[in-house]
Amino acid sequence: MKNYFVRELSKINYLNPYLTSYSLGYELKINILETGENTLEIESILVPEKIYGEVAYRDFDLGTLLLPPMYAFTILIMVDGKELYAWESGQLVAGKPVKSLWKLPAGTSPREDNFDVNVMQFFYDENSARLFSRRLDEIHEYLAYLELIGYSLAKVKTIDPELSDALFVNHFAIYDLERFQTQLTSTAFNPEMGIPDHYDKEFRSGSVELNSNLRRLRTILGITLGNTDLRINDNDYSAAVSKLIEIQIGYLEEMRKTTHFHEPVYLDFAELLKNQEDWNKLSDGVVEQFDKIDTAILRYQLADHLWRKYAEKGDEFYAKEQYNESLLMLTSADVACRSNPQIDCGLQIFNKLSKARFGIYDSYLGIATAAMNVKNYDLARRYLSMAADYQKNNSTLIILPSAVNDLYEKLAWQYFDSGRSAVRAEKWDTAFKYLTASRDIYNQLGKDDFDESILKELSKIRK
Repeated sequence: MKNYFVRELSKINYLNPYLTSYSLGYELKINILETGENTLEIESILVPEKIYGEVAYRDFDLGTLLLPPMYAFTILIMVDGKELYAWESGQLVAGKPVKSLWKLPAGTSPREDNFDVNVMQFFYDENSARLFSRRLDEIHEYLAYLELIGYSLAKVKTIDPELSDALFVNHFAIYDLERFQTQLTSTAFNPEMGIPDHYDKEFRSGSVELNSNLRRLRTILGITLGNTDLRINDNDYSAAVSKLIEIQIGYLEEMRKTTHFHEPVYLDFAELLKNQEDWNKLSDGVVEQFDKIDTAILRYQLADHLWRKYAEKGDEFYAKEQYNESLLMLTSADVACRSNPQIDCGLQIFNKLSKARFGIYDSYLGIATAAMNVKNYDLARRYLSMAADYQKNNSTLIILPSAVNDLYEKLAWQYFDSGRSAVRAEKWDTAFKYLTASRDIYNQLGKDDFDESILKELSKIRK
């Protein structure tokens, strides 16, 4: 269980490590040539062939990712069953022939049957871990899209494009599905994933069904619209904006039903308006569908109702201390404001965004403080790191990092004090962990007051 990939596979498949086994099939070729007096040239090449064992995740075969890229071995010269000399290869790259020289002591003339290959070792490198993590991300992205295909097909059934009193609302419901379909068809999945047949079949059939339904919905909506003397009033704009918010919250609610690994894809669709390009697509789609309405009036009224409704909803989430949801609403409001400078709403939204961002920052600090109070120092350190990153990314709003740094200094002392207690209790691993964490945080803060004390405690740890 010391192997990184064994732990990772066990963790993602079963949450906790369990008893299992893996084996590696490989071919190793070694040529030993006598190139001079007491000098041997050793040429080796190792080809990993296959990993055997439980190497699948969600039916995706990860075997090729688990083949070790590095290896090492030892050659022994044996006489009468006794080891005379040993040569260690060091870490070598698999799949490539490697030549090395072995200088033997003078007078040594080993026979061919004296050589013994011993102590085979296999290694992974940083690139192995990176490729493994990236593949998992690719799999999670694919599975999230597969889930959202089913979610989209379920939403199709809730739309009646023939309802003449819901034409404006239905347009946005269809627009959301078209936005998903566009992203779905433009996303290129890595063919090296080896998508299992049952997923591929479900994905393809779902995509075809969604495409067919969207063409039907948009066509019928256009026909109904052509047969209707449409007048869009404030109630229609309000209902349409409410529908957009309902759609965004729907993605968040659906996200909470699935694994957290799929969250990035769900959040991407929940963030309906991330920038002006998103606003342009949204408003252009409305103008194109409702071409009998004055374009300038349509864009203005939509933007005006959007930012007001989003601001209202953002306040509701803020009052419930749901800061991420509040920020999602207010970000959309901010995009609508920035994209329509004729509407005077920028300052108001900026103030609301500031409150939401401070709420997120404070929530990180609050969790860190609570974790410190129950001596869960590692959790506290994690959330302080998140708070520090958040402050840096929002430095125009949260100008000084003093709040997080004050808590960091308090945490460093708690690590030191607990590490010192662990030394007295002869809990060496815990002591080393806590004391080094304390030193790292103090160094991060640029404080060296406790260096001598920490080093003194570290020196007491028995190896």
